[in-house]
Amino acid sequence: MKANPQVFEGASPWSILMKNIEARAGEGSASVIALLEELREARLDLGFENVAKMPEGFDFETLMMSPEMEELAKRGQAKFFVRAWCKEDREACFGWMREKGNLQDFPNLIAFSSDDHSEGLRWIGSKVETMEPTEREKVIGGIRIGSGEVVRKMAEGMSDPEQADDLRSIAVRWIMSGPVAESMKVLGSIPDPARRLRALEEADVNPGPGQRPMSPANAQVLRNHLKEWNATPEQTDAIMNRFPSVK
Repeated sequence: MKANPQVFEGASPWSILMKNIEARAGEGSASVIALLEELREARLDLGFENVAKMPEGFDFETLMMSPEMEELAKRGQAKFFVRAWCKEDREACFGWMREKGNLQDFPNLIAFSSDDHSEGLRWIGSKVETMEPTEREKVIGGIRIGSGEVVRKMAEGMSDPEQADDLRSIAVRWIMSGPVAESMKVLGSIPDPARRLRALEEADVNPGPGQRPMSPANAQVLRNHLKEWNATPEQTDAIMNRFPSVK
């Protein structure tokens, strides 16, 4: 690959690269750092997200603090190492991501790499409720649209019911992006129907990237849930007007 990188142009030969990385990991963090330098000089893409199988007791901290990893992280190509570290020592990994300002990636890393992602997501929820608002919003903003299970499990990990409901309320942001049914499922996990309606009434509906009017079918899904949650006719009209649909 190093001799003929053009052969792999536009694609990531991830299985070969991963085997090399995992083999070098057995020699220690310094060997992996040296390999990353070789791969960078060869201009090989490491933009894959599979979890690397690192040996028990591997020195992730030295690796993640190295200039080579800094460079890799800038290019968004460090996720497979981060996921491996998260499985090994999530507290240390969390601290590193917090220091680097990359907390927006944390829910998805846990959701897609942990052996027990439900427990991992509840753990993230417990972390989020102790954060300052700016950090909290960064984590929440990184949750992928339609990831209802991620939101529900994170909320389960919160001890403060009000914060848990605030987290569940972010599902209103998904309505104009398509997954209305999933949004309603998350809002439905808020115990108080009046609180669900308030989340819809107070939603920020300024159009963003990827947002569009609801389809008639999705509009009906929303209307059905408003009826189920005992919205008054006035509330129903006001909420439906906030979320435009295709006529």
